[in-house]
Order: sequence, then structure tokens, then C-alpha cells
Amino acid sequence: MSCKGLRLREDDAEIRKATVPFLERRVGRVVVATNGREGLERFSVQPVDLVVTDVLMPELDGLDMADAIRARAPHVPVIMVTAFERSDFMRRAIEIGVTRYVLKPVDPGRLDEALLHCARQLALEQAHDMAPQRELELIQARHAAAIGELAAGLAHDDNNLMQAVVGSIDLLECTVRNGLDAA
Repeated sequence: MSCKGLRLREDDAEIRKATVPFLERRVGRVVVATNGREGLERFSVQPVDLVVTDVLMPELDGLDMADAIRARAPHVPVIMVTAFERSDFMRRAIEIGVTRYVLKPVDPGRLDEALLHCARQLALEQAHDMAPQRELELIQARHAAAIGELAAGLAHDDNNLMQAVVGSIDLLECTVRNGLDAA
């Protein structure tokens, strides 16, 4: 998975220390924030393709931050990581449109699955966004080919007409020469 960046919001320093290298190996650049407000400010300055955040964060919790990010950039997937299985957190995450919800302690396989799901989602959106451009390019290519065929047809028709004119001039020239030779 390659993206222009992933934003990790995790207030626990030990979890950040273990998670950042794991994410960097999978997505490349990882931008880290230690609280929800810092994460939202950094996203405002430098948007990324994917957000991974904890639910409980200082200053601004992960759900409020995810809600603000989704309001600004609804296409950006958000993976919510938490040790809490509380139904109110999960319900709010669904309402916000959180892409995946991964429980702590984080199983690397589950996080990989969530990252791959987000990568597929982003790829589908990019393909969907590119479809009108590809269709326009195909129409333009067909248009250029039709103009080329029309031009070739006109040139062929003009050539046929010119051959008739040249043939007639040659015949007239021969007739005039023969008439002058006979006289």
C-alpha cells in the first residue's frame, strides 16, 4: 500500500513506539500526533490518505476528531483503535462513518486487514474518479480517428477528381498535338 501519508493519533508513547514502524513498513510516511486537537490541526495543514486513531485521547477524543475530519474530507478512511468495546463508542463510530474499528491489544493481522480494506477503498475511489477522464480521452481518441478517416476519404476523392482533370488535360494535349502534326 502506498499513500501520501497516514496520520496516527495515539496518546500512549509505548503504543506509538511499537505502532509507527509497523505502519511505516506498510504505508510509508506516518505523521504522529499525541492528542486529538494536535491531530486535527495537523490534518488541516497537511491532509493525508488515511487516519488511524485511538478513541480516548487528551484534549479532543478520537471520535470527535474523526467526525471533524470526515466533515472536511469524507473520502479519507478512518481506522479507530481502542481497548473499549462499549456499544456507545461503536455506535458513534458507525454514525461518523469510521471505516474500521480495531480492538486493543492490536493484533497485527487485524490491523493489516483494516489497512488493506482502506487501500482497496481508496483505489476504488480513484478508479471511479478517473472513469470520466478515461471516457473523455476515449471519446477524443475516437473523434480524432474519425477526423483522420474523413480527411483520408476527402483526399482520396480529391485525388480521383484531380486524376480525371489531369487525364482530360493529357487527352486534350494529345489531340491538340495530333491536330497540329496533321496540319
